[in-house]
Amino acid sequence: MKKKRVLNFCNGVVSFNVERMKYTSSEYDHYVADKYCPKVFKSEGNYIERITQKRLPNKVNIFLLELVGLWCMIHHLYSKSFKRSDIVHLSFIEPFYLFILPFLKRKKLIVSVFGSDFYRFRFFNIIRYPLYKRANIITFSSKQTLKDFSDYYNKIPKEKYRLVRFGTDNFSEILKLSKDVSVEEAKRNMGFPLDKILVVVGINGIPIAQHLLILESIAKLPRTLKNKIHIVVPASSLVGNSDKYLKKVRQAIHQTGVSGDIFQEWLTSKQMAYFRKSSEILINLPKTDQFSASMTETLVCGNIVVTGSWLPYNELYESGVKMEVVEDVSSVNEVLNYIVENKDFYFLNCAKNIPLIPPFVSWGFVKEDWNNLYLEV
Repeated sequence: MKKKRVLNFCNGVVSFNVERMKYTSSEYDHYVADKYCPKVFKSEGNYIERITQKRLPNKVNIFLLELVGLWCMIHHLYSKSFKRSDIVHLSFIEPFYLFILPFLKRKKLIVSVFGSDFYRFRFFNIIRYPLYKRANIITFSSKQTLKDFSDYYNKIPKEKYRLVRFGTDNFSEILKLSKDVSVEEAKRNMGFPLDKILVVVGINGIPIAQHLLILESIAKLPRTLKNKIHIVVPASSLVGNSDKYLKKVRQAIHQTGVSGDIFQEWLTSKQMAYFRKSSEILINLPKTDQFSASMTETLVCGNIVVTGSWLPYNELYESGVKMEVVEDVSSVNEVLNYIVENKDFYFLNCAKNIPLIPPFVSWGFVKEDWNNLYLEV
């Protein structure tokens, strides 16, 4: 029997995850068409990292990369790999993907919906509708997003929907290092203060993470507690970070009276593992989200996570995962005060999260779902 050929369209960040599909079945061949690389490759090649290492100014990055991305996507549509593919999988959705529709004759289409696709840019949901209507299967990473999507697009048949999560590339490295390395050793490796609790604000450097409101709340902490913590705002993503916004964040950190800074270094998998182990407290309060791999990577280190009641993490709670939940960003200071004063209790409690996280983000657990999906369509 002829093998199916799967061609996965993705952007640079998602391609890290797509690369892990080398775990997939021998019953089909899997290829990747990266938004930022004109070459279609199979099972290996990390092209986005080469671009990232150049670290052009953010505004130049976004403008040039989007032009490159558009050109690469058009190039992929005329490639032999596209013509020979049986299944086209869109791992992220861009408005210009509508141009793909005429090329999809006799091809099966899988579309994966991310939180940023659906929640943050509602205007584009109208434009994306023809893609969703044409899709044979639409995948989600959380039950809540599937429900919200179904309510919004009530004319799309629910039979198309599947709950299938992406694993994370760093997970096995983080899990192994977390068992072998202490928090102090991880902080020493990263150059963070050893005498203070590391508080990570947000998982990226974009405004939707609500850094400014969180830092405004932290500024209300008593002086004695401020001296016990060190703030880090991670902003090493390739695109999406605004120099103007990050300048405001840096000023806000200074105004809290707490030591800290923005962390913009690009990290290898091992360095990321040290960073997650160092992140004793993560404050993750974005306006919207579907599922946060960065948050689960922090949880699997036994660290503490503060998150919002409005975020769709019900499946984690139902599995027994413990997180500190706030109703409003303004209450961060009260919760953080209590956590720091009772940190031994919290760390002991959060250690119970470690065995509960792998089923959500380890490729060893989720690979079978993707195998079955590709063979089903």
